[in-house]
Amino acid sequence: MEEVWQHLNQPGSVHTAYFPESSELTEGIGASQRKRVENWNRLIAIRESVMKSLETARQEKFIGAPLEARVQLSAGSELYPLLNEYARELPGLSSFRRLSCIIIRTRVLP
Repeated sequence: MEEVWQHLNQPGSVHTAYFPESSELTEGIGASQRKRVENWNRLIAIRESVMKSLETARQEKFIGAPLEARVQLSAGSELYPLLNEYARELPGLSSFRRLSCIIIRTRVLP
């Protein structure tokens, strides 16, 4: 392939020729869609924290499996709106699907 590419007098390598520039990848994505991606990144970070806690509980024999857990997320004023907005979708996050129950509560910060 590379030989044909060079024979056609094309610059660079055939393997990188059609990779879009990073600006092209985000072209046409609106601010609300970008915000939604940021939200999901935050939710995934929360999921990782929950799964780490569940693994610790499992290793300490407090639970046998994540399905035996009832997770209660306490969130302050910054995080609660995000969790509340996506509450119905949280079980769809792959690791959260293995939980039997997720409860979201507000926490009053001192």
